[in-house]
Amino acid sequence: MGMRNILKLGPIGASFCESDDSGRGPRPHPRSQVEPEDRLWFHTHNTAATFLSGIHLKAILKTFQTNLRTRIEALRIDRRWDEIPDLYQFIYKTLFPTQVEVLFGTSFLALNPNFLQDFRDFHKGLVYLLRGYPSWLVPTACSARERCLGSIKRWHLFLKEQEGNENPPRDEERSRLYGSRYIRTLQKKYGRMKPLDLDAVASSELGVIWAANSNIITATFWYIIELAKDPRLLSRIHAEVGASLSQTNDSRSTIDTDRLCTRPFIQSAYAEVLRLHTYNFLLTTSEHSDFNFRGWKIPKDQMVGISSHTAHMDNKAWNTGLVDGKAPVETFWAERFLIYEGSARSKPLKMEHFKRRNTQRHSTHDLHSFSNSSFASEENYSSEESPRFCLDELSGIWIPFGGGYSLCPGRHVAKAEILLAVALVSTAFEFEVLDQLSLKDRFMSRFVSIKDKGLQHDMRYFGMGVLPPKDKVAARIRRRVERD
Repeated sequence: MGMRNILKLGPIGASFCESDDSGRGPRPHPRSQVEPEDRLWFHTHNTAATFLSGIHLKAILKTFQTNLRTRIEALRIDRRWDEIPDLYQFIYKTLFPTQVEVLFGTSFLALNPNFLQDFRDFHKGLVYLLRGYPSWLVPTACSARERCLGSIKRWHLFLKEQEGNENPPRDEERSRLYGSRYIRTLQKKYGRMKPLDLDAVASSELGVIWAANSNIITATFWYIIELAKDPRLLSRIHAEVGASLSQTNDSRSTIDTDRLCTRPFIQSAYAEVLRLHTYNFLLTTSEHSDFNFRGWKIPKDQMVGISSHTAHMDNKAWNTGLVDGKAPVETFWAERFLIYEGSARSKPLKMEHFKRRNTQRHSTHDLHSFSNSSFASEENYSSEESPRFCLDELSGIWIPFGGGYSLCPGRHVAKAEILLAVALVSTAFEFEVLDQLSLKDRFMSRFVSIKDKGLQHDMRYFGMGVLPPKDKVAARIRRRVERD
C-alpha cells in the first residue's frame, strides 16, 4: 500500500511486489514459486545489509563526513548571534543534500537543483498520500512527487547518455556520476527484474531517499535540542568527540567514526533520542499459513502491527533514574543506557524486569550473584567514573529499527551518520532554542519532557519513524569560537 500510495508505484510494479512471497531471508519460503532473480524483498534487503555495513560503510561515512564538513564550513554564519526561524529546517537543509550526494553522487543534485524543495513539499503531504487521499485534496504533495520522480528518471537517462564517455565503475565504492556502490548494485538487481521499468525503479529510489533521510535528520534535530538544553551533556559529548579525532595526511583533524561510535555518552544519548521520539508501526504477516500468538489465531495474509512507542514507554520495564522516579520514561535521560560500576540502578532496565527476562537463561545462583555484585551498592558509585554503554537484554523493548528478518538493514549507517552529524554540527555552532520559557526555567531541570518545553511531536506521522516537531522551532545560532 505504501509503495502504491506514497511512491506512486504503478499497477504492474505493485503486483510484482505483492506477488513476492519468498521472504527476506537467504532461503526462499519452501512454498514460494518466485524465481531467484525476482526475489525483490530479499535483494532489496540483502543489498542494503551488505553495502551499508563493513568496509562499504567506512567508504560511505568518509564521504558523508567530508561532504557535511564542507557544507557546514560554507554556511554564512559567523560568531555573532543570529536568529533562524526554524531549527528543524536548518538541520534538514544541511543534512539532506549531503545524504543525497553520498548515495547518488554529485551529478544528481547538479542535474536537479530544485530537488530539495520538491522533496520537502512531497514529504509534507506524505501522511495524506499514505491514507490514499486523491490528488485534488493534496495537490502540492502530488505535484512535488511527480517532480521528484521526474528528477530521478532524468538522472537515469543522463547516466545512460554518459556510458560512452564514462562507464559505470565496477568495484569502486563511490562515483561522482553513478553514486555509491550500494545504489549501483541495487540498480543492477532491479535491472534483472523485467516487470520493473524506469517508472518503477524511480518509485523505489524515491523510497530509498525517503528512508535514508527522514529518520536521520529528525533524530539529529532532537539530539541537538537536548544538547542545547543541557550544557553538562554537551560538554561530555564534545569531550568524546575530541577523544575521537585523528590527523589526516594534510594535518587536518577528522573524526574517527569507529572511535566515536564506541563512546558511552554519545551512544547513550543517541539510544535515548530514538527511544523517546520513535513511533514506528512494525508490520508483519504470514503469507502461507495461519499462526498462533499467545492464544490468538492470526489468519493467513492478515497484517499485524506492533507499536514501538508502547514498548519504549513501558514504565514497568525501563529504569527511571539512579534515584527511582527522577527520570520518568516520558522524559529524556541521557544516561539511561549507561552502566556505572558500583551502581545497582545504572542499567536500562529495572532490576526486577531484568531478572524476569533472564530467568530462563540463568540459574537462580547466577542471578543472585549478579544482584550482589559490584552493581548492587550505591555506596561506591561516582558519576565521574567512566560508564559502559549497554543495549543488553533490550530485544523487544528498544525497537526503533524493528526486529527479526525485518530488522532495518541501514541501522549501522543510520547510527554512525547521526553521531557524525551531531558531532560536526554541535562543535561548529552554538544554539539557543527560543521559546516562551525563561532562561531560568529552561535549564532548571535535566529531566524535562518535550511537552514541558513547548516542543511537541507532529502526531500526523505516528507509525512512520522518528517524529518531527509539530511547530517551527525558532533558535539563535552562532559559529562556535575555537579555543586552543
